[in-house]
Amino acid sequence: MQLYHGFGVQDVVGIRYGYKGLDPASGIHPIPLRPQHVADIH
Repeated sequence: MQLYHGFGVQDVVGIRYGYKGLDPASGIHPIPLRPQHVADIH
C-alpha cells in the first residue's frame, strides 16, 4: 500500500512459493499486488 499510494509505484508484484517462484523453469509467475488485492492483509 505504501509503495502504491506513498511512492506512486504502479507495478508491484508478489513472488509465490519463495525461491521456487524465482526459478523460470518452475512455471510459477509473479502475481500483481494492487491495493484492492492486499487491502485486507494486516
